[in-house]
Amino acid sequence: MVRIGEVKSKDELIKKACNLAMEAHNLSSGKPYIYKKKSGSNMDAVFGFAGTWSLDGWYSSTSFGETKINITLFPSLRSVGTDEVAMVNEAFARRFEEILNNSSFKNEVEKAMRWKQIVFAGHSSGGPIAILAALWCLEYCRTRPNDNLVYPYCMTFGSPLVGDRIWSHALRRENWARYFIHFVMKLCCVLNLKGCTNLLLETVSNIVQLSPYRPFATYVFCNGNGKLVVVENPDAVLQLLFYSSQMNSEAEAAVVVARSLNEHVI
Repeated sequence: MVRIGEVKSKDELIKKACNLAMEAHNLSSGKPYIYKKKSGSNMDAVFGFAGTWSLDGWYSSTSFGETKINITLFPSLRSVGTDEVAMVNEAFARRFEEILNNSSFKNEVEKAMRWKQIVFAGHSSGGPIAILAALWCLEYCRTRPNDNLVYPYCMTFGSPLVGDRIWSHALRRENWARYFIHFVMKLCCVLNLKGCTNLLLETVSNIVQLSPYRPFATYVFCNGNGKLVVVENPDAVLQLLFYSSQMNSEAEAAVVVARSLNEHVI
């Protein structure tokens, strides 16, 4: 079992979330997500979100594609005592809002969360959509404290980073970080950082543009030998992501990047 905050997540549910995330990622029909549920009471419902390899599905006009979060949808992603609003990858945010506005997603979620444990799952670039969906669902629960809604969970697999440092602070403040868990293979780190984000290299910030994106919640590093490393400190996660992506040579870099791309495609 893997502990997510105060809840232990069973292997069966993790496998189901991973399988549905991969199924959604391999869709050829253009559907933005797959929704599967079990019959009966107190059973789980899983939403698996499709990824994309379209350039505009990853980046917008700026170097890292960052923009201010839609504070109407995510009012909790604001710094307390300031007017500072969290930053998000604009392409990921746009894809989620298209799902929210142009499908039956909202109705399916609102109906399911009244009697099922919902899990939002995504592989590669489907991961950020799952994260945003879970955040939206948590905001929905927050506005209806007397409805006895079942709070959702989010599981991502090889997901890129999606938000800035404000995300981590806001989710800890709301006690929501425990609802997110991110599984990372070594080769996923290459696409995860999308730039140099090492906090120990602040002296080179005038030379190398640093990514605005930061980890949050629980990360599970899968080292390939059957052992898992669970880390919750966002600064420690950032260092592990950075050092896991380092190469010994240019020749190794070419091989690893190709393998990393293959992991995200398949």
